[in-house]
Amino acid sequence: MNEIEIKAHVYKKDELIKKLNSFAEFKQEVLRDDTYYESPLNPKIKIRIRKEKYGKETRSILTYKQKEIKSASENFSTELNEELETEILSPEPLEKFFCDAGFKVALKKHKEVMDWKLELPASIEHTKLKATLELCNVPPLGYFLEIEILSPSKKDEDVKKVQQILFELLEKCGIEKSCIEEKYYSELLSQIEKNN
Repeated sequence: MNEIEIKAHVYKKDELIKKLNSFAEFKQEVLRDDTYYESPLNPKIKIRIRKEKYGKETRSILTYKQKEIKSASENFSTELNEELETEILSPEPLEKFFCDAGFKVALKKHKEVMDWKLELPASIEHTKLKATLELCNVPPLGYFLEIEILSPSKKDEDVKKVQQILFELLEKCGIEKSCIEEKYYSELLSQIEKNN
């Protein structure tokens, strides 16, 4: 599946929570600690180990993404990520392997997430679309709303259809398009590191 998403800065968190509760189904609160490992052969290739905690449950997920920025209307763009992931019983053997194989830790990121789901009336290739809306606190960057839709297709017309839905959902949440953040979290966190 292809993950098409936008993220936007959130300045009125409590207002946003009320709006999300009015049209989407709240699922859970999740803590996510991500470690990104960079390939010694190509620094653009990164693999992520995510440790996730929700309630008393914990799990670890290995993810490889191929990221792409896709232009949309009105000079805004969205992320289009081909995401491959699998749950792993224990991250320690992989962490050790990555270090021994010359991978470097490129980034560590902590996220505190409130998660909503929404069934959409649209479909692509006979697949009914669903949106995930996450209110994320990413210290020290602040709060963001991430809206993600999984699409079975990467065709331009299908991506544009999903982008339109993403922008409509952003508007429904009361967030201006000018709040969209097009940089990856890794870029934003690197900027802060450089400035300190």
